[in-house]
Amino acid sequence: MGDYLILKIHTDDGAYGIGAGGALWPLVSGENIRGAIQLMEEYFIPNALMGENPFNINKIVDTMDRLCIGQTMTKSSVDFTLHDLMARVYGVPLYQLLGGAQRDVIPQEWIVLLDTPEKMAETSKAFVDRGYAGIKLKWSGDVALDIERTRQIREAIGSDKELCVDVNQAYSADLAIKVINATEQFKSEIHRGARPPGRFRRVYQGKTTHPGSTCC
Repeated sequence: MGDYLILKIHTDDGAYGIGAGGALWPLVSGENIRGAIQLMEEYFIPNALMGENPFNINKIVDTMDRLCIGQTMTKSSVDFTLHDLMARVYGVPLYQLLGGAQRDVIPQEWIVLLDTPEKMAETSKAFVDRGYAGIKLKWSGDVALDIERTRQIREAIGSDKELCVDVNQAYSADLAIKVINATEQFKSEIHRGARPPGRFRRVYQGKTTHPGSTCC
């Protein structure tokens, strides 16, 4: 959901980098694509990028921070693009510039979007059968329905696959804790985005019986 700002930054000697940040979604980041383009055209390109050494990434990011509060998704597009440019100039994979590889294989989960429990379970099994390491499912805010979604997906993919949850900011803290405890038996590992940003100030942790849960 949301829009994405994709950048291609060129240098005067022909080098370039390509990058994109996170979703520009007002509900989550407070950003939108029109505002991101305006920031790039009126602030970041003329004041932070033009004439600057593209390898001075920290300096460029600091300049963007002084030009504009927040707007982290838009700024990250610049950050990622400059790192890509640097890796291309040196002719190495970017991970080599960031300290080297930690592993040879990166397990991938498939994100299953909201649907009926039956359809979500069917989709989950299909992608696990194709080799994905696990499933991240969405919750809607309907306690009974989300419990049933979790149950059917766990049953479909088996007990040995990773299962985590994106709560989609659908719950208050109390309800999030209730549904997390109710789905503990299905071994779902992570609970992300339980509350809408700014709805309450306290972060509720440690009030579930689920050892792998975090409400944030």
